Amino acid sequence: MVHAMCMPAHASGDQLLRDIYREGPYGGGLPLAAVTEVTGAAGAGKTQFCLQAAARETRERERERERERERERERERERERERERERGESERERESLNLELTPVLRLGAGATAGIIAMSATYPMDMVRGRLTVQ
Repeated sequence: MVHAMCMPAHASGDQLLRDIYREGPYGGGLPLAAVTEVTGAAGAGKTQFCLQAAARETRERERERERERERERERERERERERERERGESERERESLNLELTPVLRLGAGATAGIIAMSATYPMDMVRGRLTVQ
Protein backbone atom coordinates (compact mmCIF):
# COMPACT_ATOMS: atom_id res chain seq x y z
CA MET A 1 0.00 0.00 0.00
CA VAL A 2 1.41 3.37 -0.99
CA HIS A 3 0.33 6.61 0.65
CA ALA A 4 1.10 9.93 -0.95
CA MET A 5 1.74 12.97 1.17
CA CYS A 6 2.13 16.30 -0.60
CA MET A 7 3.94 19.02 1.27
CA PRO A 8 2.59 22.51 0.72
CA ALA A 9 5.18 24.98 -0.41
CA HIS A 10 4.75 27.13 2.71
CA ALA A 11 5.13 24.27 5.20
CA SER A 12 8.49 23.31 6.55
CA GLY A 13 9.44 19.73 7.26
CA ASP A 14 9.43 20.57 10.96
CA GLN A 15 5.90 22.00 10.82
CA LEU A 16 4.62 19.02 8.86
CA LEU A 17 6.24 16.62 11.33
CA ARG A 18 4.55 18.42 14.24
CA ASP A 19 1.23 18.28 12.42
CA ILE A 20 1.57 14.58 11.75
CA TYR A 21 2.56 13.63 15.30
CA ARG A 22 -0.09 15.83 16.92
CA GLU A 23 -3.53 16.70 15.64
CA GLY A 24 -2.61 17.21 12.02
CA PRO A 25 -4.61 16.25 8.96
CA TYR A 26 -2.90 12.83 8.83
CA GLY A 27 -4.60 11.58 11.97
CA GLY A 28 -1.71 11.51 14.42
CA GLY A 29 0.96 9.56 12.60
CA LEU A 30 2.31 7.96 9.50
CA PRO A 31 0.62 4.71 8.47
CA LEU A 32 2.40 1.56 9.64
CA ALA A 33 3.42 -1.24 7.28
CA ALA A 34 3.05 0.98 4.24
CA VAL A 35 5.24 3.02 1.96
CA THR A 36 4.62 6.74 2.20
CA GLU A 37 5.68 8.90 -0.70
CA VAL A 38 6.61 12.43 0.29
CA THR A 39 6.26 14.87 -2.58
CA GLY A 40 6.48 18.60 -2.86
CA ALA A 41 8.21 21.49 -4.52
CA ALA A 42 11.94 22.01 -4.27
CA GLY A 43 12.82 23.51 -0.92
CA ALA A 44 9.56 22.40 0.68
CA GLY A 45 11.45 20.42 3.36
CA LYS A 46 10.98 16.84 2.19
CA THR A 47 14.49 15.79 3.23
CA GLN A 48 14.26 17.66 6.52
CA PHE A 49 10.93 15.99 7.21
CA CYS A 50 12.31 12.50 6.56
CA LEU A 51 15.44 13.10 8.64
CA GLN A 52 13.44 14.52 11.51
CA ALA A 53 10.99 11.63 11.37
CA ALA A 54 13.89 9.17 11.52
CA ALA A 55 15.53 11.09 14.38
CA ARG A 56 12.27 11.26 16.31
CA GLU A 57 11.67 7.53 15.89
CA THR A 58 15.22 6.78 17.00
CA ARG A 59 14.77 8.96 20.11
CA GLU A 60 11.47 7.26 20.92
CA ARG A 61 13.02 3.82 20.61
CA GLU A 62 15.96 4.84 22.80
CA ARG A 63 13.56 6.22 25.41
CA GLU A 64 11.56 3.00 25.33
CA ARG A 65 14.73 0.93 25.71
CA GLU A 66 15.80 3.11 28.66
CA ARG A 67 12.37 2.72 30.27
CA GLU A 68 12.62 -1.05 29.81
CA ARG A 69 16.12 -1.07 31.34
CA GLU A 70 14.83 0.96 34.29
CA ARG A 71 11.91 -1.44 34.76
CA GLU A 72 14.36 -4.38 34.68
CA ARG A 73 16.61 -2.66 37.23
CA GLU A 74 13.58 -2.06 39.46
CA ARG A 75 12.54 -5.73 39.15
CA GLU A 76 16.11 -6.78 40.06
CA ARG A 77 16.10 -4.45 43.09
CA GLU A 78 12.76 -5.91 44.17
CA ARG A 79 14.12 -9.47 43.81
CA GLU A 80 17.17 -8.48 45.86
CA ARG A 81 14.97 -6.98 48.59
CA GLU A 82 12.91 -10.19 48.62
CA ARG A 83 16.07 -12.30 48.97
CA GLU A 84 17.22 -10.06 51.82
CA ARG A 85 13.89 -10.50 53.58
CA GLU A 86 14.08 -14.29 53.15
CA ARG A 87 17.67 -14.35 54.37
CA GLY A 88 16.75 -12.27 57.39
CA GLU A 89 13.81 -14.53 58.20
CA SER A 90 15.86 -17.73 57.95
CA GLU A 91 18.61 -16.26 60.14
CA ARG A 92 16.03 -15.23 62.71
CA GLU A 93 14.53 -18.74 62.63
CA ARG A 94 17.95 -20.31 63.17
CA GLU A 95 18.67 -17.96 66.04
CA SER A 96 15.28 -18.69 67.59
CA LEU A 97 15.92 -22.45 67.38
CA ASN A 98 19.42 -21.97 68.81
CA LEU A 99 21.09 -24.51 66.53
CA GLU A 100 24.63 -23.78 67.65
CA LEU A 101 26.56 -27.06 67.54
CA THR A 102 28.86 -27.66 70.44
CA PRO A 103 32.09 -29.59 69.85
CA VAL A 104 30.55 -32.73 71.36
CA LEU A 105 27.55 -32.52 69.01
CA ARG A 106 29.88 -31.99 66.05
CA LEU A 107 31.87 -35.09 67.04
CA GLY A 108 28.67 -37.13 67.28
CA ALA A 109 27.41 -35.86 63.91
CA GLY A 110 30.73 -36.69 62.24
CA ALA A 111 30.82 -40.18 63.76
CA THR A 112 27.25 -40.86 62.65
CA ALA A 113 28.03 -39.68 59.11
CA GLY A 114 31.09 -41.97 59.00
CA ILE A 115 29.10 -44.99 60.20
CA ILE A 116 26.40 -44.40 57.59
CA ALA A 117 28.99 -43.96 54.83
CA MET A 118 30.84 -47.16 55.74
CA SER A 119 27.58 -49.10 56.03
CA ALA A 120 26.62 -48.02 52.52
CA THR A 121 30.00 -48.55 50.83
CA TYR A 122 31.53 -51.57 52.65
CA PRO A 123 29.32 -54.26 51.05
CA MET A 124 30.03 -52.90 47.57
CA ASP A 125 33.75 -52.76 48.35
CA MET A 126 33.65 -56.45 49.40
CA VAL A 127 31.96 -57.42 46.12
CA ARG A 128 34.52 -55.45 44.12
CA GLY A 129 37.39 -57.15 45.97
CA ARG A 130 36.00 -60.62 45.35
CA LEU A 131 35.42 -59.91 41.68
CA THR A 132 39.00 -58.70 41.38
CA VAL A 133 40.37 -61.95 42.87
CA GLN A 134 38.36 -64.14 40.50
